Amino acid sequence: MELHLVHIADDGTIAVVGMLLAEAEGNPALTAVFEAMPAMARAEQEVTGSVHLAALLPEQRTTYLYMGSLTTPPCSEGVHWLLMTEASSVSPPQVEAFRTVFGADARPVQPLNDQTVTEDTSA
Repeated sequence: MELHLVHIADDGTIAVVGMLLAEAEGNPALTAVFEAMPAMARAEQEVTGSVHLAALLPEQRTTYLYMGSLTTPPCSEGVHWLLMTEASSVSPPQVEAFRTVFGADARPVQPLNDQTVTEDTSA
């Protein structure tokens, strides 16, 4: 799985922090996210409470940086991507809960074209 934290600035600039989620014991910080997940895709649901976003991130905070697009419609271009170089974890029951509601929702891999991907190791 992959988790995207999408940030939209007041001027409309978009940045996404992405991280791969590997099946393991799971991350306790994801518990609140999965408890708030709707019972069916596209269902609107009010969510209360909070999630400690830093607790979702892997220990090593290095990233790959590149310009890309949103992965869901409208697939807007000009998105600043920060993809974590280290995976975080998700439990097998959480993966199954996600699949039950959303199925396979991955966008096909897009060509790199002339984009540059750099590694930021300053974190």
